[in-house]
Amino acid sequence: MTTRSLPASSTVPGGIATLTVYVERGCTSCHAAREIAERVRDTYPEVAVHVVDLGEVSSDQVPSEVFATPTFFLDDEVVSLGTPAWETLTALLERAPATGLVEGGGDPVTTTPTRSIPVPEPTPCLMESDLFQDLGEREMSEIERTTTMSSCKRGTVFFAPEETGEVLFILKAGRVNLYRVTEEGKKLVTATLEPGSVFGEMALAGQGMNGSFAEAAEDCTLCVMSRQDVQRVIQQYPSIALRLLEGMARRLDDAEERLADVAYKSVPARIAATLLRLSGPDNKPVNLSHQDVADMVGTYRETATRILNEMRGDELVELKRMRITVADRRRLALLASEVV
Repeated sequence: MTTRSLPASSTVPGGIATLTVYVERGCTSCHAAREIAERVRDTYPEVAVHVVDLGEVSSDQVPSEVFATPTFFLDDEVVSLGTPAWETLTALLERAPATGLVEGGGDPVTTTPTRSIPVPEPTPCLMESDLFQDLGEREMSEIERTTTMSSCKRGTVFFAPEETGEVLFILKAGRVNLYRVTEEGKKLVTATLEPGSVFGEMALAGQGMNGSFAEAAEDCTLCVMSRQDVQRVIQQYPSIALRLLEGMARRLDDAEERLADVAYKSVPARIAATLLRLSGPDNKPVNLSHQDVADMVGTYRETATRILNEMRGDELVELKRMRITVADRRRLALLASEVV
């Protein structure tokens, strides 16, 4: 077994990082979670790995952030709801959460962790979603009591391929990418979900995710319902099942449109169309890296960087770190409409 060492800057004070995985009996994804925990233990001897079965501990020993299994904590921060891909987890393990070097050399300085514990939010969960629009205030209040609201940092993985999900996610704020990864490791985003979207519904039906990952594209606030609560609510309010079907149909339409773009449009046209869609009619800045843009349009980061720089030179967009602003929507729309 090949072992690897974490960078000195990626360990907590005392030199030990701790990975804690919460599992339970009957969880269809927890076997894979146990396996990846063992792989971490074998690959990173300096990481303290703990697998906690919820059936073997009292509730007061379980963090409030554990509302589904498996849940992965790195140190005391949630890094994945569901079993993450190995590459995703190793990237988190080797990321420097506690200390870093001053740019250009010098002494280590304290930095803010890039991961964050989901924290409860005081506002209602369900108002942003069309899923419940046919219900009255009393019914909404009843369903609200079955949900948990949490905030997650950019990069949090919610589920991975072949998992049969235990929860339904309702996106309240932020964006979530659904994507696939090729055998060569290239990522292709198949859907970008906006506030009000629902995801995880296919996994709840026992279908697995058909090769898809779900990952926070930016800091997100989500509402979560367990499989049992979703099934009960659907039986009680059949209109919700119809809304779920409508949402899946819209996502299929979006996927077909993206496929047509890949087949008929150049990379610059695809990037232009993506920026217009994400910035919306109010032309809000788009918080994306060049790699994010490349993943969304199915190209390489170097290609995306070159095209974005050309767009900046043509005064179509303004570029800052992790921030793209559309400067000329009319001309960018003309570029987006071009076909090969």
